[in-house]
Amino acid sequence: MNNKSLPPDQLLGRIAKSLKTEIGPAVNEAYPKTQAFLTAVVLEKLAGQLKFEQEHAQIEDKELLILSRDLIKIGEEKLPATLKNAVIRVNDELDIGSVNALITILYENKPVLNEKLFDMLLGRIRKFLRSRVDRAMEYSA
Repeated sequence: MNNKSLPPDQLLGRIAKSLKTEIGPAVNEAYPKTQAFLTAVVLEKLAGQLKFEQEHAQIEDKELLILSRDLIKIGEEKLPATLKNAVIRVNDELDIGSVNALITILYENKPVLNEKLFDMLLGRIRKFLRSRVDRAMEYSA
């Protein structure tokens, strides 16, 4: 990127602003006007996502590590092998895919877990997921 080019988030923001304030109002027909406005909304969301991408990735990495440690502590109680392996996978991979797999396995093992343990594991996972949603709301609002 040379000194004259804008970062992608700012470029998309400018395009979105042009669609909303210049192009959309200049269009007389309802459908194209609506399309210009909706395109601007999508570009604004994408611009925000790009703006926060690195910061959010760093936060998520830290939160995944903390989640993993918390799950291991909670899981010190006797867990079924498949559930214990899913917790270990979260610790090894530290990504959202391993968390998704853990949730599936947690629900599959619900009938054999004591209710308190199930609620503790699920509650901790929900706390992590809520934090992800909150971060996404920064650029989706």
